[in-house]
Amino acid sequence: MRYAWIETQRNVYSVSRLCRVLAVSRSGYCQWRGRRPSARSLANAALDAQVKAAYKASQHTYYGRPRIIQALRREYNLHIGHERVRQSLLRQGLAPVYKRRYKATTDSDHALPIAANVLDRRFDGWTLNQAWVADVTYVATSEGWLYLAAILDLGNRQIVG
Repeated sequence: MRYAWIETQRNVYSVSRLCRVLAVSRSGYCQWRGRRPSARSLANAALDAQVKAAYKASQHTYYGRPRIIQALRREYNLHIGHERVRQSLLRQGLAPVYKRRYKATTDSDHALPIAANVLDRRFDGWTLNQAWVADVTYVATSEGWLYLAAILDLGNRQIVG
């Protein structure tokens, strides 16, 4: 990882200075530059291509590690462990998108009193402060849920609260 960064910065700074700052030997960097990719890195590159193909075949939906392993065994006759597939997914930034089950949030089958429908879907022809409508919604943020409530006056279509 350090050697690769030195390779990207060698046109800006001297290699000796970069090696000294990152506490690596210059000879080690020079050997790294001339070294061929290892058999493991070549095998990982081939595995990455096969994992990506299995992931794309699922149309980016529900393929996690277990199903990708099954697909690799079925299509390529590869017997590979969970950890190598996990590392391949991490290297490529692939993550499964799981479908959530439907969860009913409203219980309409109850014996509680129900408010009368005063507006009767008539939203025009009201005078000021005669009819108000409201709505509450929530928005997911990185810090948690934010709740947004708005009250609209039907007389002039302005938000009053």
